[in-house]
Amino acid sequence: MGQRDDQNANLIRGNTELLVLGVLRDGPAYGYSIAREIERRAQGVISLKQGSIYPLLYALEEDGLVSSEWSTPVRGERPRRMYRITESGLADLERRLDLFIRFSNAVRHVVPPLEEGS
Repeated sequence: MGQRDDQNANLIRGNTELLVLGVLRDGPAYGYSIAREIERRAQGVISLKQGSIYPLLYALEEDGLVSSEWSTPVRGERPRRMYRITESGLADLERRLDLFIRFSNAVRHVVPPLEEGS
């Protein structure tokens, strides 16, 4: 893993709960589909490994931010554990998003984008 990958992983690690809750705000989903939706929305810049998404979902459920239930299989599909955001999760998402936006804006003030040609 290169330095750029390490830096990207550190940024992602501190914001995975925000990303997962953001996807679940739009409706119930299972772990693998949450990870793929994050990657799709982030246009491939953010990628979560399957090995990290499930422990995170279990922790969010333990904290009462998401709930889960097994889906009923249809036409040969296997059952999947579907996760949905709770009311507490929605409130936590709003708080996390506000903190992230404030932090992101502060970073832009400290380190404004470089002018083209600089």
